[in-house]
Amino acid sequence: MSNPVLLLNGAAGAIGEAAVKRFSAEGWNVAVVSLSHPERLRELASDTVTPIDMDIRDAKSVKDGIASVENSLGPIEAIVNNEGFVLAGSVEQLSLEELHRQFDLLVYSLVRVIQAALPLMRERGRGAIVNVSSVGGLFAFPSMGGYHSARFAVEGLSEALRLEVMPFGIRVKIIETAVAQSDFGFRIIRDNTHPANAIYGDTMRRYWLEIGAKLNSPSTPEEIADAIFHAATDPSETLRHYVGEDIKHVMGEFRRRNYEDFANWMFRNGGDRENP
Repeated sequence: MSNPVLLLNGAAGAIGEAAVKRFSAEGWNVAVVSLSHPERLRELASDTVTPIDMDIRDAKSVKDGIASVENSLGPIEAIVNNEGFVLAGSVEQLSLEELHRQFDLLVYSLVRVIQAALPLMRERGRGAIVNVSSVGGLFAFPSMGGYHSARFAVEGLSEALRLEVMPFGIRVKIIETAVAQSDFGFRIIRDNTHPANAIYGDTMRRYWLEIGAKLNSPSTPEEIADAIFHAATDPSETLRHYVGEDIKHVMGEFRRRNYEDFANWMFRNGGDRENP
């Protein structure tokens, strides 16, 4: 039996590279794609890692890239959507051009890849689609409305897709991270001269001090890669896979409080983990 095949976009960052190593160590053939750093793909190439010339912003390029993977490596057993960047700034200062870029990379490109691969998976009656998201798709931080709106969209798409493809033997998974030790970090597009920064700056700094007090144990790229591998190979119907102690604690608070109480706890109460 031939080795299973993974298509991984967003392969050139720290999380992507860790995922490449994890799947390769488990005997997978990995087709790697990167929009942000395509030059790094050559460094990842090996007997089990194949760089693919594919622009996830272009539907034809995606279709041709997936056909190339299937022709050269075999049927794609799993797709990991990991490409992205963080658009930061108050809602008042977001430009529509920036917001469109955020959605194009995090939402529309994800849909392009899924739509191109799904007919092949459905015909074979198997496959896994893993979307790497974050707590940013479950609740929102101030000053990151553009990023959160795209992440919320990914969560909704994934929930709908899971129900649609489940009868065909295809599994849909979401990786939920909090803070990661990676060079993804915060690839921020921000106009620092925008007047809104003077209006919101002090408040945002106070909010982020609270956030830092609760999300202070970053997950390593290797931990996230382990979660991605587990999700891709998990035969269960579990949709969300959480990574790290921070997210488990914060999500516990999120589930047991109403939104207003949670927002006060998360952003405004001095980081008190014990007292509501």
